[in-house]
Amino acid sequence: MTTKLLANQLNSIMNDPVEGFTVELVNDSSLYEWKVIKLNL
Repeated sequence: MTTKLLANQLNSIMNDPVEGFTVELVNDSSLYEWKVIKLNL
């Protein structure tokens, strides 16, 4: 259940990104480690 929720949230953020941030997985084999980068706009 948790894995499916995280996958859905990651897909949502990647398909409709929040302005000023990028999100990606640190390691493609784990949905529990995300790299979030705040951009200075």
